[in-house]
Amino acid sequence: MDYLNYVLLSLLPQVRFWLNIFGAVYMLYLAVHIILSKPAEDQAGDSKLNTFAAGFIMQFLNLKLILYGITIYSIFIIQVFQNPLVVSLFAPLLAVICFISVSCWAIGGNLFRSFLSKIFLCVQPGNGRAIDLHCHCQLVVIGPA
Repeated sequence: MDYLNYVLLSLLPQVRFWLNIFGAVYMLYLAVHIILSKPAEDQAGDSKLNTFAAGFIMQFLNLKLILYGITIYSIFIIQVFQNPLVVSLFAPLLAVICFISVSCWAIGGNLFRSFLSKIFLCVQPGNGRAIDLHCHCQLVVIGPA
């Protein structure tokens, strides 16, 4: 496992430029998407997709959680513990930590959504996009740094 880390570390200077370009292009794509998007309408037909089971299944596809698990195992756990039984006992602990993190993120997102929807209605005279344009500017100027 250490060999893989050294190989990736040696490749980092060579791919860093391209990763920065990719990140900047992605940020510009997000900024354009924010400008062109319209506020989401709450539709009753989509409520069948908003279930606990659907959210639970989607977390297995969450790239941030996958990278979190790989990083924790490769850097911290495997470096200290080599016994497969002990290493496998960390999986439930990491699952609980991920669940708490995602739950905090969901609660915060729900609070921000209700807060921003009130602001969006107040700031949006005649379909103006003041908050969206502000987010666009922040994504372009601050984001790729």
